[in-house]
Amino acid sequence: MDEFSAVMEKGTYYIGDLCYVIEGDAWMEAVNLMYPDRVTDVGIYGKHTLSDGRKFAIYSTKYGDGCYDGLGVDSGSIGCIKESDIEQPIRESLNWMHLGRVVKFNEDFNTSGDDNGTIRFGDIKIRTGYDDDGYCQWCGYPTDDSGNCVDDYCDWSE
Repeated sequence: MDEFSAVMEKGTYYIGDLCYVIEGDAWMEAVNLMYPDRVTDVGIYGKHTLSDGRKFAIYSTKYGDGCYDGLGVDSGSIGCIKESDIEQPIRESLNWMHLGRVVKFNEDFNTSGDDNGTIRFGDIKIRTGYDDDGYCQWCGYPTDDSGNCVDDYCDWSE
């Protein structure tokens, strides 16, 4: 199994789809860091640094866009970036906080993503590769004995 990993410095981080909190030219720079070879479209996941010095870690989801463990994804990836590195207009909008999780790490932490679609930020595990294993393939919450999602807000069922 292939796995990509990186260590991030302690602090308060946004965890979610980074396309919601890195905008415009900075997001295009992030995409180019992840996919420098447009011919093969092979991603380079882990820790990256934008030209303005902001650092982030990012990993591909197993099945692209969707909702994984309650996180909406539109870029096919989930990452983390320090809350203080999110531009002020975005932080002031408050909408970004509902699109991901804000987590404080008291120590440096490991991040990783593997080819089964499991993405980790410290002790947080986000499963994006759902098979017939008792979890909703749309939102990541457990399913009941009939295969229906137990989350009241998810409409998916087998």
